[in-house]
Amino acid sequence: MNIYYVRHGQTDFNLLHRVQGCIDIPLNKHGIAQAKESGKIIKNIDFDAVYTSQLVRTQQTAQHLLDGRVCNFTIDSRLAERNYAMYEGFNYQVLRGSKMDFYKSYSELDYTIGGVETLREMIERIEQFFEDLRKQDYDNVLLVSHGGIGRVIYHVLKNTDLDEITSLFIDNCEVIKYEL
Repeated sequence: MNIYYVRHGQTDFNLLHRVQGCIDIPLNKHGIAQAKESGKIIKNIDFDAVYTSQLVRTQQTAQHLLDGRVCNFTIDSRLAERNYAMYEGFNYQVLRGSKMDFYKSYSELDYTIGGVETLREMIERIEQFFEDLRKQDYDNVLLVSHGGIGRVIYHVLKNTDLDEITSLFIDNCEVIKYEL
């Protein structure tokens, strides 16, 4: 099974370097243009299934990626961005400059601060998602999700070391192909 993962297009929070997490932020004009451009990369692929998170930015990205193709989306909350709890809306620079250990939550499996979802919880929900997906008879699947979850997807499907999660950066609307 071919998995095509795409991180959602740019939002105003991306532009302002703010933690989005589960805040439901729509795409901005540039994000829509990014999705349309990335849609050219996958325009000749027939998808058996399209999965998005419940957040509007992934659904808008999927619509613009597929640009008029008739396709039903399956909304799966396991593809949602990490729950950053009380840190959602904060500027990353402010968090980086603070005395808090917020960034430990990116590299330590069970570390949490202020109710932030643990890395282990993220990995477990993505492993369960792929366990369920393996039961389907699909050739090509499109996943439209988020940057944090995209790093976890990479870790799970490539069986990488945990430290690669923290160093991997995925651009808005970057298309990454995996085999499951």
